[in-house]
Amino acid sequence: LVEFAPKDFDGHALDIAGGSGLLAEHFLRRNPKARMTLVEPAEGMRALASRRLGNRIIIKDATSEKLDRLELNADAALCSASFHLMNEETTLPSIASVLEKGSVFAVNLWGHSFDETINLEQKVDWIKFVDQALNEFDLPPMNRPKKSTPRIKSKEELRKIGKSCGLHLRETNIVTTEIETQFSIEFAAMDFNFLNQVEKGIREQVIARALELCCGLDTISTVDFKFEKV
Repeated sequence: LVEFAPKDFDGHALDIAGGSGLLAEHFLRRNPKARMTLVEPAEGMRALASRRLGNRIIIKDATSEKLDRLELNADAALCSASFHLMNEETTLPSIASVLEKGSVFAVNLWGHSFDETINLEQKVDWIKFVDQALNEFDLPPMNRPKKSTPRIKSKEELRKIGKSCGLHLRETNIVTTEIETQFSIEFAAMDFNFLNQVEKGIREQVIARALELCCGLDTISTVDFKFEKV
């Protein structure tokens, strides 16, 4: 995503739903003269971003749908790993409202939320490795998370909504890759509610054992979009 911004970018960039500041850190490394505002509604994530980047960025508390309330203008905007949670009908106009003419909005989307890639993904059942580890500690199997129905987005719908608010879709890139299934366990373990029924200390041992047992590769895809404000 950072490569969608002009080379040697030295304007004001917006990191939307910026989380812990990882994307902002990469962007500033590539564009050290840039000014950056990270927008994130979760207090815990804002704290992590502050520790990561200090005074290199400004941090704001807002959702992607209410950027106009921040009273700022940006020369570029980025959004990584959270667009699948957003309503494009309200988010795209909100982003357009703070972008200067000619600015770029770069965003990626998990493949399971895009109509062209929804059937490309193949995943190993990582929960069976967690259950196996729990069994070794004489603990009951974990409660399987409830499956949610993702909001499926399409290129034509994004193009239509974007055009209506002055964001023209210029590029779409689909990237398919394989990652170790262990990533799914590591990602789940980031949530403090994961295996919270297990005594602290034992929980960490169970996770470590599950990672040892885990094998296999997941095929995942992401879709990168580049919009331009006209």
